[in-house]
Amino acid sequence: MTDAPARSTDASGRPSLRKDGGARGLPFTRLLVANRGEIAVRVFRACREMGIETVAVFSDADVTAGHVRAADRAVRLGPAPAGESYLRGDAIVAAALETGAEAIHPGYGFLSEDDAFAEVVRAHDLTFIGPPAPVLERFASKESTRRLLGSLGLPTGTPAYMAPELAAGRTDDVGPWTDVYLLGGILYEILTGTPPHPGAKTLDEIRAATA
Repeated sequence: MTDAPARSTDASGRPSLRKDGGARGLPFTRLLVANRGEIAVRVFRACREMGIETVAVFSDADVTAGHVRAADRAVRLGPAPAGESYLRGDAIVAAALETGAEAIHPGYGFLSEDDAFAEVVRAHDLTFIGPPAPVLERFASKESTRRLLGSLGLPTGTPAYMAPELAAGRTDDVGPWTDVYLLGGILYEILTGTPPHPGAKTLDEIRAATA
């Protein structure tokens, strides 16, 4: 039995994610992807190029799935429903500990934006491949993110295509349909050549103001 390569770190002491592993070896030797399908396969492919062992997780519906075959190891999470498998953070962390994985990549969707999951991963001395829990918590809401970025003087989107309430500054009245207004407003102007509601700027006006 040979010793595992030393984990390299960056200047802050965190695991280095450089493709060459940095001067002192790989960032970690084994990684678990808490997801399925193409996203898991792509992460596994990158890990293979870096010499990192991989662990897949799967539900009963994905026993023969491609991402299971693409990994070095695989662990069953539970029945087919996502709530009983891919959304079970406790089972995913247990799978990482059982297989000796040192890091967890959440992929996208599922638990990738769950700050509580990211914190549990960290609490078990595992590396979460993504933003730290406090950042995930702070940016959990699109509207609170817009407000934060706006307070820093950063662009937060095109007011012309936000809900009329949002464009008028009544942010407390904006519900889950904001994104529908965004897309609908763009389509409306493309089809008609006019803004979606009174007071909204046209595409040309926005381009000129941001050029």
